[in-house]
Amino acid sequence: MMSASECVGAILILGRCNENIYAAARLYAETYPDRNAPSAKTIERMVLRARETRSFHRTPRRQNPQAAQRNEANQNAVLAAVTANPQISISRIARNMGIHRSTVHKILQSHKFHPYRVNLVHDLHGEDFNSRIRSCNWFNEKINEDP
Repeated sequence: MMSASECVGAILILGRCNENIYAAARLYAETYPDRNAPSAKTIERMVLRARETRSFHRTPRRQNPQAAQRNEANQNAVLAAVTANPQISISRIARNMGIHRSTVHKILQSHKFHPYRVNLVHDLHGEDFNSRIRSCNWFNEKINEDP
């Protein structure tokens, strides 16, 4: 990043070159061989920024709007909603709170919550009993191996 005095020097050289940015980049490199010479594109962006903002310094980038939504109040509200109703969907929380779905998901992930939904089974089928017995036997074996 160029200092303000280096930017002024580059713009003065640009004026001497009749606003030819390629000639200005060459002349700047010849005039100041001990400095890092800006490219023509860098000089062009610097002039545009100076005309638009009246400053050589870059304006700070805006914060990610979703990161701003992950504030402490929203985090507490999301966690309270999940604690009150573990069956609530991420979409419903987002809709109720007026924040983006991915923001709700990131809040839950950061607090080690995992989305899941319980599927209720109303009846058992013929093979269900045998698979339950196998699962119970396997579980008993694991308990007996490591008491």
